[in-house]
Amino acid sequence: MQIITSTLPHHHLIDCLDGLRSARDLRTFAESGLEAVRLVVSDANYYSITSFTSDFRQMEIFHPGEGWLPQDHGLVRKFLELAIRIPTEPPHPSLQAFLNSGQSDAFLRSQLVDDRQWRQSMHYQLVDREMQIEDMASVFLGPFAGRVIAFHCGSNRQFQPSLLAALKPLARVIDCLFPESLKSGPVERIDAPPGEKRSALLTRREMEVMYWLDQGNRNAEIAKILGLSPGTVRRHLQNIFLKLGVNTRTAALKAVRGDLRPPTTPSGNVAGEPMAVAATSSKPVPY
Repeated sequence: MQIITSTLPHHHLIDCLDGLRSARDLRTFAESGLEAVRLVVSDANYYSITSFTSDFRQMEIFHPGEGWLPQDHGLVRKFLELAIRIPTEPPHPSLQAFLNSGQSDAFLRSQLVDDRQWRQSMHYQLVDREMQIEDMASVFLGPFAGRVIAFHCGSNRQFQPSLLAALKPLARVIDCLFPESLKSGPVERIDAPPGEKRSALLTRREMEVMYWLDQGNRNAEIAKILGLSPGTVRRHLQNIFLKLGVNTRTAALKAVRGDLRPPTTPSGNVAGEPMAVAATSSKPVPY
């Protein structure tokens, strides 16, 4: 916190943090969070909030001065168009970094991919070029009540890498201030595509994690069975919770238990059993 407050008006930041702590719904929490982020990134040309479910079919966008944009707004339609292209088109580098890390964090686009490569991307062609955004500082939080919240600060020039020294601690502070009352509230359900079960939202690896979880194993035990690190198992579970719109392991198991089957290797052995491990490569299967 010392890094953040040393160069900012203390009373403004305290007001923002109080707003986060007392928020009664996700939108109010997000708007207070953006005000805190704007105190750190005060020289940006563009600010927004995106709130979305893991399948990107439900998305909300907030602009200061305009409020929460209607679903037929041009920018919302552009973001939904980009979402439809995932995974055939890579997502925004900051979103990909957040999905890889599995935890609230801050990112600079210019630190993740070089300008030449970025200007060839679909996201730049559809959104950033028209808005004259050359760099983007983003803070991703969540999942909270089944949703990810992201704060975006766009600039027509590159940000200094040192900006992350202030944004990363702020991301952790905002994450910690998410009200307990909202965590225990109703979670927005993410439905599977029509005619498909909710387990269709999960990858094969995620279903393997759920199978071994259903067998009573803890994260460290699942990691050993599947040849992963405990941190990777934890990130898989975070993604599963987000996709299913749940907050607990019990709720996640309830959502997919009817579709859980012992994961098998190409030879037909149960993946993760001692004999199967001995019969196959010691390297984890890349998914």
